[in-house]
Amino acid sequence: RELLEEVEGLLAAPGDRPLFLYVHAIPPHGPFVTPEEFGGRFDPDYAGPIDGSVDSAVFIQRGGLAPEHPDVVQFAALYDEYLAFADAELGRLLDGVRAAGREQEFAFVHLSDHGEAFMQHGALGHGMHVYEEQVRVPLSITAPGSALPAGRVVEQPVSLLDVFPTLVELCDLAAPAGSRSGVSLVPAIAWERTGEPTGLRPGARPLFLSSRYRGDAAVSRHIGMRLGDFKLVCARDSGAPDEWEVELYDLAADPGEERDIARDRPLLALALERELRRFAEGAALADTDAGRNDGLSADVLEELRALGYVK
Repeated sequence: RELLEEVEGLLAAPGDRPLFLYVHAIPPHGPFVTPEEFGGRFDPDYAGPIDGSVDSAVFIQRGGLAPEHPDVVQFAALYDEYLAFADAELGRLLDGVRAAGREQEFAFVHLSDHGEAFMQHGALGHGMHVYEEQVRVPLSITAPGSALPAGRVVEQPVSLLDVFPTLVELCDLAAPAGSRSGVSLVPAIAWERTGEPTGLRPGARPLFLSSRYRGDAAVSRHIGMRLGDFKLVCARDSGAPDEWEVELYDLAADPGEERDIARDRPLLALALERELRRFAEGAALADTDAGRNDGLSADVLEELRALGYVK
């Protein structure tokens, strides 16, 4: 709330120059400590020990509890309460902009960097897998002053890498030299509206996924790619990086990724694995300068370390 109050002040300032704000709100990240008025919304009859703390997470993970176990259900309910709190606060912020009659001046992009697992594949939290519960995230774009139609839902899978080029096009800016990641989603939204082909239909391009940052050599790394409704998931052993355990899922028929069809569709699995290997090799080359921190102060680096974003 303190963070968004500061944002409100910045948005209320006279618009004499372009304004870009990156607002990183921690909720609904764990531990799930929700204001009292949001408590008890989603699992009101629970009477067990789970309270949303780190200790609760350790208890569930060590117990290997199933997703339908009452303790896991309560932990997910506490997450949903925290999510409801964050949603209400962001809504209040947007309502303030509308009440001031300034919504035409801004484009708002709301997204998350990851999802949260609640033991669907034996894991709790995030960062260790690339299954849907950890990588499928919300992305909404509100731009009343633009040509984007209101209320449109783009069904095709997209990437968070697409946010930057989308903002560049919405703001009618020239893309900086060397920026090649992602594509603008403006044509995709226009296609949903008009039916005109844009080359961005489902399955038109692969989307790549990675569970961990470069340098986590002590653990296996989960990577994957999605092409249309098919998704390849690979576990790479840190001690034997050339050995891949491959899983293939049809998300249209199996959105929970419960049935591995790699043996049923071996040629498709092999083709996707080859594409993923090419991407992984290219990413490794591109990461050679990943350890550089030019221009970041010691205080900023320490904050990023505390959040787990740098080593």
